[in-house]
Amino acid sequence: MLDVAACPGYRQEHIKYQVSPGDWSYAYLLIPDNLRSAAPAIYAHHRHNFKLGKAEIVGMGGDKDQAIGIELVMKRGYIVFAPDAIGFGERRSPDSDGDTYDLAYSFHQLALRLLRGDETLLKKILWDVSKGL
Repeated sequence: MLDVAACPGYRQEHIKYQVSPGDWSYAYLLIPDNLRSAAPAIYAHHRHNFKLGKAEIVGMGGDKDQAIGIELVMKRGYIVFAPDAIGFGERRSPDSDGDTYDLAYSFHQLALRLLRGDETLLKKILWDVSKGL
């Protein structure tokens, strides 16, 4: 756990977790206040916004209509798990200078995996989703 913030009606935990050896992901976990028993959890994957990633899901920037995590935790009582996919948010390249670079980095991640014969980028993304779950 990297940080905890008290928000109106819920707690927001900023977490880091290992998805593969030497590869880490970051997520926000939204937990309703006064949770007394088990509650359903939603895996909330962000849209294709390189800079924001998971931050848009939890209302920390971007389009407010994309902040579905807030509604799910406050109005529906769900626990919300909102991670960054590879190449997005905190998992962007440290050399990124904007969307053009990020798009090229995404293609690089795809091509590198295909050339190595290790896995496809989609397989990596699905692997990371399974680790989040």
